[in-house]
Parts: sequence; C-alpha cells; structure tokens
Amino acid sequence: NELALEYRQLAVERADLTTRLAATGSGEPLEEEEPEPDIDPNRIYRMSSEIAAPALIQNSAPRYPEIDARLRREGRVVILIVVESDGSVSNPKVLKSASKSMDQSALNAVKKWRYSPGTLSGRPVRVSLVVGVDFALQKQ
Repeated sequence: NELALEYRQLAVERADLTTRLAATGSGEPLEEEEPEPDIDPNRIYRMSSEIAAPALIQNSAPRYPEIDARLRREGRVVILIVVESDGSVSNPKVLKSASKSMDQSALNAVKKWRYSPGTLSGRPVRVSLVVGVDFALQKQ
C-alpha cells in the first residue's frame, strides 16, 4: 500500500510539473510518460495486477515416499516459495503438510523447479508463490 501511495503522489507531482512547463509558453505539447516504479532487487513481491506472473518451465516430480506408498497414503503438500529474478526457487516452506516424508520429498522436488521470472514494468523481480505438490497412488 505504501508503494501505491508513493506511486500515486509521484504521478500527481509529475502532472503538476507538466502543467507548469506547458504554461511557460513553449508551444510544444509535452508527452506524458508513466514513471517507472523503483524496483528493489532484494524485495519479494506478492502477486498483484502490476506483476506479470512467473511461469513454470521445468519441474521435477517428487519421489513417492516408500512408507506412504506402503500405507496407501495420498495427499497434497502446499508450499510457499520465492521465484527469484533468475527463475530459480528459494526459501520453500511447507504451509500444509501431508506427512513428514511427503513434505520432505515435495520440498526436495520444488527446489529443482525453474520458472520464467515474474516481472514488474518488464523487469524481472522476486515473487512469492504458493504451489501444491500432489501425491496420488496410481489406480490399477
């Protein structure tokens, strides 16, 4: 919200400056440009209408844990990840567990995934995403 308020204030100041410059009588129409937002390379952005979403380009299937397969246990592990500006995955954290062994297998797999990075104003940024990793036994 602070970034949106700053952005709005900058747009108001820019419009005021454009009006004052036009009043100097140069006769030249001034083109209005959208100011580019400052992009902090260390900031982790949340998905919003201003962010072009990262796209999964390479994934690695998790290994089905033997203990869970023997118990015929299925489940979904929900993980919070950060897609880095180079498309790699960092900081995976389990938000919803299926079992300890499934959680660990899912974390190991997600760390190998690659994305096209999320972008803000056409520039790559770090973006947080929530992903799900499903474990389902094959029906025979």
